[in-house]
Amino acid sequence: MGRKVSDGKSFNAAAPAGQVINDLDLYRIGGWNGVAIGAKDASQTDRTLAFEADPAAIYEIKVAAGNAPAVGDFMYWTTNDSTTFQRGDTHLVAAAAAANGQQPCFQVTATKNAAGYIQGRVMQSAVNKFGT
Repeated sequence: MGRKVSDGKSFNAAAPAGQVINDLDLYRIGGWNGVAIGAKDASQTDRTLAFEADPAAIYEIKVAAGNAPAVGDFMYWTTNDSTTFQRGDTHLVAAAAAANGQQPCFQVTATKNAAGYIQGRVMQSAVNKFGT
């Protein structure tokens, strides 16, 4: 007999060594998109933490200075694969930059504030069988 093992709203992952992980910022680790629950500095050796990816939740995430998406816009990762570590504050790009049929990872629900944060929904972006 089967059983429910998780509500599917979060997953555990190990952040790469040397990376600073900020609480509630957006990351892509092992092909999964999620916001960090907790923080890690670059020197911590225990790199495992939870990442939340509740599709119904609205998250506020940091984006690069050059990103100014409008409400309803989709955001994409600069590299569309399941192995590259990426962070929302440096690796998110606008819809116009999306290439090779990649899927969006974030949909904007509120424009960027003065502190450089946007609001929106985390989406899972799959990689096709060719790795692009």
